Formats: sequence, C-alpha cells, structure tokens
Amino acid sequence: MKKFISFISSMFFGMVCLGIIAALGVIAANIPQGQTLEFYQMNYSGIFYKFINILQLYKAYSSPIFLFFVICLTLNLSYCTFRRSKSIVKILKGEMHYEPKNLVFSTEDENIAKEFINEFKGKIKQKENVISINTNNFRLMGSWLTHVGLLIIILGFSLGNIFGKVTFVQGVVGDKIALPFGDSVMEITDYDIGYRSDYSIAYYKSELKFVDGKHTESGEVLVNDPYRYKGTSIYQVGTGWSVEIKHDTNNLRLYPGEGVHDSSHTYSIYMEELIPDYVYFENKSQSLTPFLNNPMVLYTIYQGETPVERGAIPVGEEFLLGNDEMVFADPKLYTRLQISKAPDNIPALIGGAILMIGLGISFFYSPTVIVARKNEDRWDIYGENRSNPYIIEEKVKQFEEAR
Repeated sequence: MKKFISFISSMFFGMVCLGIIAALGVIAANIPQGQTLEFYQMNYSGIFYKFINILQLYKAYSSPIFLFFVICLTLNLSYCTFRRSKSIVKILKGEMHYEPKNLVFSTEDENIAKEFINEFKGKIKQKENVISINTNNFRLMGSWLTHVGLLIIILGFSLGNIFGKVTFVQGVVGDKIALPFGDSVMEITDYDIGYRSDYSIAYYKSELKFVDGKHTESGEVLVNDPYRYKGTSIYQVGTGWSVEIKHDTNNLRLYPGEGVHDSSHTYSIYMEELIPDYVYFENKSQSLTPFLNNPMVLYTIYQGETPVERGAIPVGEEFLLGNDEMVFADPKLYTRLQISKAPDNIPALIGGAILMIGLGISFFYSPTVIVARKNEDRWDIYGENRSNPYIIEEKVKQFEEAR
C-alpha cells in the first residue's frame, strides 16, 4: 500500500497524468465535438472511428478517460500539498531549518565566524558551540503555493465541466436559432472566410444578431475570439459546405453526415461531403480551389442499415433513390458554433493568482543556510544555497578579500 501511495503521489505520476490530459486536449481540438456517431463513422477510418467511439472523444472533456486522469492528477496534487503542509507550518513559525553539509571554510577565531554569518541578512541563532542563520526560507512556500494554485485551477475546470452546459449548432446565413440557454434567438446575419494565396484559410467569422423581446444585440465571432452574450459564450469552431436536397415539394438542407429516406423508407442517402471544385486525382477526390467551380456531393446510399452504394454526383443533377427523384441544389457555406454556459471562472482566477505568486516566490527568493559549529579548537562553517550554490562561494571570496 505504501508503494502504491508513493507512486500516485510522485512527480513522475503527476507529469504522466498532465501529459495525457494535454494530449487529450490536443486530440479534442482536432476532432469536431458534439457530432453524431454517423458523422465520425463517415469522416474517419475504421480504426480511428473505433478509437473515437470507445474513448468517447466526441465529447472529450467529459469522457471517462479524461475525467479519470483529471481525478488522478487531483489526487496527486492533493497528497503532495497535504504532505508539505507540516513544513509550511514550520516555515511560518520560523522553525524550519536545513542542516547544510557543504564545508565552506574553517577558522580558529570565533569572531571571524560571527563576522561571516553577519554578511547574511536574517535572524541569527546561537546555542552552545553553534551559530546559525537561515534566510529566505519563505521560498519553500513557492512550490507549495504552486501546487495549491494548480489544484484550484483543475477543480474549477472540473466543476465547470460538471455544472456547465455546452451545445453545438450549425447553420447558414439567414438561419435563426433559439439559444438553448435562455429565451433569446440568434440569427446568422453573415459569414465570411478569408483565404491566403495558397487557398489555406486565414480566418473565418460569423456575424450574429441576438433578439430577446425588444432588445437586439449584434456581434461577431472568430476562431479564438468568442462573443459573450448574457453569460453565454459563443465560439467559432468549424465550417464546411451544406447542400439542399429537393424531394418532391420538400426541400431539406443537409450538413455532412446527414441524410434522408425515400418515400418507402427502404433506402436512405447520406451526404458525406460537398467538394466545391471537384477533381479525382491520385485515387482521391480533391478540390482544386475552395470555390464553387465544379461542386460535387460525395454520398452513401443505404438499404436499411447496409451501405449499398458510394459515389459522387454533381450539384443540380437529378438521381433516383428507390423510385423517388431527387436533386442536390443550392450549396452554401455553413458555420458551426459552440454555445457554452459555464459557472463563473472565479476559482480559475484565484488558482491562477496563487500559481503566479508561488512561481514568483520560487524564482525570486533564494534560501541560504549558514551554520558555524565549534569542533575542538576551530570553527567549521557550513553553507548551502539550494537555488545557486555559487552564491556561497562568492560570499566567501568577497569576505576574504575584504579582510
């Protein structure tokens, strides 16, 4: 049991937990969150889809594996913090003392030993045959405060995940979406993507209008620049092409991973992706440019739950699904937004402040211990500075030069 406790409280275990949490965060940033399982099945290979499904990476920050390692890291930090608390109490009482083992120099004159110790600022303690000074012990609190701050941040983040609310919406310009948290309606008034010369995306942003009764408010959302509205945060998280599917007199806009049934409910067709400037090159469907020069819809047809056909069809070309005539039309860029309502981030702010104070103390305070001990007819002076051992050597050099 002692070995187990020692392991889970070790720095190695804490760093492993922190590394896995960071890795899961990176994975979550590259996998669209909150989509249907059909979306992941269509857009990721079989092995990777199983990986996403088993680990529940479609809701990464509330997945069992993420919460497990957050709990492990919390236990690790809690135990380390508790274990150091006794030392902190001694520091506050001025009782903390290290016994240095590094012999600095020896002298037969007690006054010389006292003069050297007086070179250091602090409270000098003298007992029989021992003179000592212990400076800047407060630095030892730096590591403890760093642990406490990090622990508060993690707990605040965990509480935010437990009690916070997150949902994802998508739409095209003109769509009105009822906000899930409150009575307001959000309208997508404009959507813009900026491209670089190589057609990579420089930015994409959504312009929004919020209506709550007679109150109207407008704002824009960019990647890493959310818009705050009545305690709700709206994040720009994705984009892509949507397309209408026309079936008899019914028009339905489809997004990647969505589909419709034929009238007999025997067959269904799912849109995998719309490629705006289609070309088939090197055994792969690709887009020459991001513009609608040759739009093609990649699709999968199912009979029941069995896929029976996959292919690509031009936008505007009619096709049969069972006995029903259908056509893909009116491709439009859509915006995907994350809507979050989380508890106040006061714990994170408090934890961050404590963390910064702890780091500041650790970096800027330099604890020094000097002990002069009488050994028969001479005084042996021992000294130690855990941050910079050369400080003691420099002090000795300056002291000898001054004499």
